[in-house]
Amino acid sequence: MESVRTLTFDSTNESVIIGTLSGKLLRWWIQDPSEPKPVAIFEDGVLNIRYNYHNDGHKYLIVGLANGMFAILKEIELEHNMLFILGHYGHRPSTLPRNPDFGSLRK
Repeated sequence: MESVRTLTFDSTNESVIIGTLSGKLLRWWIQDPSEPKPVAIFEDGVLNIRYNYHNDGHKYLIVGLANGMFAILKEIELEHNMLFILGHYGHRPSTLPRNPDFGSLRK
């Protein structure tokens, strides 16, 4: 069982792109009753995903990961797969101890 962190419809609203905490990027075609199929597997959890409709006519999926990396994949229309374009670290993971109050509402 995968823990879903984020999801979005694809550019045509015919499939759902699913990002999991274990680092999987899955695609589930709405008209297909089978399980979601993997598009990519990353080293760290997927935190967010977003489509970008570029003025060159292509559609790109931007993926943000828990390790500070972001990836850009190009959608191939009517295909299950996506073309990996770029992977880049926006920031490297910190080696400092984690603050247990980070992200909390504690004062």
